[in-house]
Amino acid sequence: MATEYLKRASRSLEAAADETRRIVCDYSQRYPGRIRLLLNEKNLGSIANFKKTFEACRGQYVATLDGDDYWTYPGKLQRQVSFLDAHCDHAMCFHSAMMVWEGAGREPAVHRPPGPRSTYDVKDLLVHNFVATSSAVVRRACLPALPDWWASVPVFDWPFFVLNALGGRIGYIDECWSAYRQHEQGVYSALPQERQMEQNIAVVRIFRGVLGPSYEALLTRALSSRYLTLAMHYRAKGDAQQAKRSALMSIQESDSRWWSRWRTRLKTMAYVNVPGLYRYVANRRAASYR
Repeated sequence: MATEYLKRASRSLEAAADETRRIVCDYSQRYPGRIRLLLNEKNLGSIANFKKTFEACRGQYVATLDGDDYWTYPGKLQRQVSFLDAHCDHAMCFHSAMMVWEGAGREPAVHRPPGPRSTYDVKDLLVHNFVATSSAVVRRACLPALPDWWASVPVFDWPFFVLNALGGRIGYIDECWSAYRQHEQGVYSALPQERQMEQNIAVVRIFRGVLGPSYEALLTRALSSRYLTLAMHYRAKGDAQQAKRSALMSIQESDSRWWSRWRTRLKTMAYVNVPGLYRYVANRRAASYR
């Protein structure tokens, strides 16, 4: 039932794609007190458009939704606003999302955070972006303005959530209230897997440069781990040169203390030379999150 609903909703969105401007203008005219329309004469690009829209928000809370995703539960926003009203120490909350692959012959799958558990903090989010854009509601007061460095990131939603999470806890509601579409025209999902991984490495590197010494050790470990994952990806593809390069970067980006670096070197060499060991450890780690 849920799968069929998602397919029908997706077809409706595709049919309306060419008439988006007319449709939103019509809604704005019909509900002038509830919808404030921001129209651009030229395409600003996704990052500049997001920044302009966010800074124009005047409410206590802000919900995010990518243009190719959609919400599936009418009470979603009220439930999340009620959660934040009841948890004043939380900067944001999110829920799970249904991942829908279009034209790939894959069944929808639920996107959940690691664990899962009811509360996370910014350190969890710095290591891994587990918040689907269509699932988040943030407390506006936690982020008065976006910093200049934010406009330079290759993936803007993850740093946006991190900046909000610097102001408080992250609440998780274990319900699936939105669809996260994966398709060939997606800005991120259309990229080859190694390009996605490289973009995420670039984001972690930016985090380490701008967030200060409190997070440096955590982000250094995260960088080393991500380079190792990239090395294993290239090894599986048979690209020995790129696998070696990424493995060396994993060692280089590890903790500077000699015993820690040697431990990373031994682990990296073991995984690269015995891929079955890496898969075993990865599967055990994934099982512990369920």
